[in-house]
Amino acid sequence: ADDAVLEPLGHDLEAHEAVEPTCEESGNNLYYTCTRCDDVFSGDQETKLDSADDAVLPPNGHTTEKVEEVPANISREGVKEHYECTECGKMFSDEEATNEVTADDLRIPKAGSGTGKGGSSSSSSSSGIKITTKITNGTISPSNPSVKKNATQEFTFKVKDGYEISDVLVDGESVGAVESYTLMNITTTHKIEVKTKAWSNSSAWAETELDKAEDLGLIPETIAGKDFSKSISRIDFAAVAVKLYEAISGKVAEAYPFNPFEDVNDEYVLKAYALGITNGTSATTFGPYRNITREELATMIMRAIVKAGVNTNMDLDAIQKFADDYLINDWSRNAIYWLSSHEVIKGIGNNLFGVSSSSTIEQAIAMSYRSAQLWAN
Repeated sequence: ADDAVLEPLGHDLEAHEAVEPTCEESGNNLYYTCTRCDDVFSGDQETKLDSADDAVLPPNGHTTEKVEEVPANISREGVKEHYECTECGKMFSDEEATNEVTADDLRIPKAGSGTGKGGSSSSSSSSGIKITTKITNGTISPSNPSVKKNATQEFTFKVKDGYEISDVLVDGESVGAVESYTLMNITTTHKIEVKTKAWSNSSAWAETELDKAEDLGLIPETIAGKDFSKSISRIDFAAVAVKLYEAISGKVAEAYPFNPFEDVNDEYVLKAYALGITNGTSATTFGPYRNITREELATMIMRAIVKAGVNTNMDLDAIQKFADDYLINDWSRNAIYWLSSHEVIKGIGNNLFGVSSSSTIEQAIAMSYRSAQLWAN
């Protein structure tokens, strides 16, 4: 009878690859199922599981990080305090991530519109003495607390990567570029404002305008920490131009619906491209790290201003010309002379414009600031 016995076939295992769980979706460890008998085994192909459910990994849940309120001002909208998941980027009104919100939910209208919170003053209330805190590119802990009378309260300041503290103002008086400050024997309201600096180096002539541009929210976070005296690339200027457009128009720029470029994947580039502020160097390339000339800079600033709704009509014949006018291309001439007539852009000396000279980051931001001063509501 033994000669009639058939040996077991053994398991024919089919792999089910491991899937990492996300914030909201389950995942699973590597496991195997037998195509013959439906038995389930763990990743070592030996340990038998009761079912495939034993390999399931639960969702990770959201890991939230507090995002401080960005107050609105006269040239830009603000953003309400909220929490952002560090893994998936979703936004919530609460730390426990139970109430998801959108960018529209968090938007604060420009100061002066009647509903914006603006930059704020504070007053004492029945719940305590209010201390107003403000920082644009970082966090203050605690933020806008109410404290008991005669209390002592320490505040610590932390800036985003690429930024540094340039000054701390307590009730309008400078206490230096400190990382913390303590109020003692508090009997009345106070305001603590932390000034930040987004650049590692700049020319002396540019410092004042850079500080003011920072206050207006015109310096993109993507260029924080750079040497602003160096040449500006196409990718960096796209960010500067979008910030200028948003300051003048009061609108939030939207990105192009898909990325046509193979050499860059950048939100500011896609926003500038959608607005028509900049084009690609070909149908599929953007040339993100190529430096731009003063001629190109003037042209793209002009496009941002026009797109924002500013009337740029002028009598070109009535404008005094630069000595190197013969080098200026027809596609940039109107932009150069219109901006020059408003002192947004200036020559390089000896009545020369410097058509093919490279532009620096600080020059681009200074021109953006001057434009915002003239045409932002």
